[in-house]
Amino acid sequence: MSDSTEDPEKTPSTTEAEQREEGEVVAKGLIRTAAISIFSVLLLVVGLLQATGYVDLFPFGEGIIQWLVFVLLGLILVSIGLWSWRSEPS
Repeated sequence: MSDSTEDPEKTPSTTEAEQREEGEVVAKGLIRTAAISIFSVLLLVVGLLQATGYVDLFPFGEGIIQWLVFVLLGLILVSIGLWSWRSEPS
């Protein structure tokens, strides 16, 4: 086991400014995660509605073209999520 004094990230914050900064970082991370989760669920729901034929959102093509649009939207969503998590301040 490592000592907590070796890793500065695991030391408790002592000042109010440090606690506020840590709270902001955690809140931003939660907002990012919530936004990506909400958009992922919406994309999944729209995809399932499209697959069952309840809705027809993309009138420009049948079959594979519609699913390529969903794959593209999914890749965009994943790339935005990865970008936002990598750009998180240290």
